[in-house]
Amino acid sequence: SLSYASQGFITVLPDGMSYDDQDRPHEYFIGELEAHTLLDSARAVYNFLALPPASVRARPQQALFFAVYSNGGHTAFAAKDFAADYAPELPLRGVISHGATTNVETLMRESPIFTPYLIYAYRHFFGADVIEPATVFLDSWLTNFDQDVLTNCVDNIFVYYSNDPQAMYRPAFRTALLNGTVGDSYPLFKAVLDANYAGTLGGFEIPVAFFQGTADYIITPTSQQQFAALLCEQAQPVTYVTLPAVQHAN
Repeated sequence: SLSYASQGFITVLPDGMSYDDQDRPHEYFIGELEAHTLLDSARAVYNFLALPPASVRARPQQALFFAVYSNGGHTAFAAKDFAADYAPELPLRGVISHGATTNVETLMRESPIFTPYLIYAYRHFFGADVIEPATVFLDSWLTNFDQDVLTNCVDNIFVYYSNDPQAMYRPAFRTALLNGTVGDSYPLFKAVLDANYAGTLGGFEIPVAFFQGTADYIITPTSQQQFAALLCEQAQPVTYVTLPAVQHAN
């Protein structure tokens, strides 16, 4: 974002919904809420600069783009999905993706360390009848589940949790996840996952550029290529750029 600002772009870094509210969980990978946060931040810029203070000389172009990374990719692609209905006045012209996470089901399959955050948020927002920790995790993770989620920052989960599905998931859930049969065993949860598959629900005329590291093991090149191919099938303009030997955090 600093590099874009240095080139004269008006740049906004929005806080996710509930980041500063200790009484509410963050809307982790919940597309519609993420989209509203990002679209509202862009809308705020245009509203503010419509009648700016005399000391503010910046003026926005009628062209808006989202440049995002990792979980922010889910937010931006969700914003693309909801833009036409929620903020039709915004001139959204593109999404630039750096290792974006868009498919929640794929993330749980490839990087189980993030799943506790997901299940905590989804249980809160969608209800325990949709999903609850005891359905997903081995007993060893359940005793202090809520406390662990609320006290482990993202950097610590790489050493606290395991990326081995066998070490994290109950056998039935692991089998359904790895075999692609979540919908058969957990239909309510599958419906929520599909509804939060960001980037697949709308805004297909908006161009997308992917930048994907070949050494990324969090968001793997294979899953990213599959997502890009899906957008191409929906006739969305897609540019895919491979970054050799680049990891997720580079």
